[in-house]
Amino acid sequence: MPTLEQLESALRDSPEDPILHFSLANALRDSGRLPESAQHYRLATRYQPDYSAAWFELARVAERMGDLNAAREAYVGALQASTERGDDHLLKAARVRLARLERPGG
Repeated sequence: MPTLEQLESALRDSPEDPILHFSLANALRDSGRLPESAQHYRLATRYQPDYSAAWFELARVAERMGDLNAAREAYVGALQASTERGDDHLLKAARVRLARLERPGG
């Protein structure tokens, strides 16, 4: 697994690579750096709008940070992207998590 430094270096060479942004976001998330992680998930979705996994992970990180509005928006993005890509597993997971957020006290 690449280190944070290796991923950051690779992004300097390919700053619009959504997979590198996603990988760096995962590494940042795993190291507890959630705001930075969210930023890279957002960049992954900017460079590849149908990147359903990036939308889904962005929503999960937003939830962990307590930003429920951003989480809702990202789950909607995940629903749209997973519908476009035919990613049924992620589509179902995003529906469940969004429904949970929409419940009173969610």
